[in-house]
Amino acid sequence: MICSCPEKTTGPLICPAGYFQNSTTQTVCLRCNAGSYCSNPATGSVPCPAGRYSYAVAVVCEECPSGYSF
Repeated sequence: MICSCPEKTTGPLICPAGYFQNSTTQTVCLRCNAGSYCSNPATGSVPCPAGRYSYAVAVVCEECPSGYSF
């Protein structure tokens, strides 16, 4: 379980969906950027595969609509 440890809290906080923290002793969770997804808050962001896209703070990549490419 990877989480952040903000000041003045009694313990660590788990990063919410679409955010991650893959380093220890950090005080904030990092936002998953557009074009990637964060399904596991401990591993960091993963680029979307070809033919898929995502907006910021995504937990999955969506399939590109017909006629579009990202």
